[in-house]
Amino acid sequence: MKRASQNLPHMNMIKSELHELPLKVNNFKRMKKSIIIISFLFAVVFTSCRNNNWGQRGNICTSIDKTSVQTGETVSVSSCGDEPPSEYVETELDWGDGTITSGLSGSHNYSSADTFYIKVLMNGDYAADVIDVDESKVKHEVIVQ
Repeated sequence: MKRASQNLPHMNMIKSELHELPLKVNNFKRMKKSIIIISFLFAVVFTSCRNNNWGQRGNICTSIDKTSVQTGETVSVSSCGDEPPSEYVETELDWGDGTITSGLSGSHNYSSADTFYIKVLMNGDYAADVIDVDESKVKHEVIVQ
């Protein structure tokens, strides 16, 4: 008379799978732990890149010579603070009308009447979104009549 396990060939395969189950669970736990560690490292790197590793309050400052001008009249922006803390940071002025110029100082003429906001950009992003800085130092309103 044959034993029940001999009549069911799949029974040996099931026994083998049950025997390997603790090993598979341990592999899953290791994999889960690795995913958590990788996610944490990604979050740290992403955050430090987004903040450009500065962490401190920014001393970047600009001042404007006029807040109200006539169409065609020149508006000037001057740097009144420190340069960005890294040679890898490109600073620009967004004049609010589609014009962007390099650096923290410059002059511009508006060709149409409107209210414009001059903003300091750092590597293409608005400075107040990148570093901890008083918004009034990196954004200025100009009314063109």
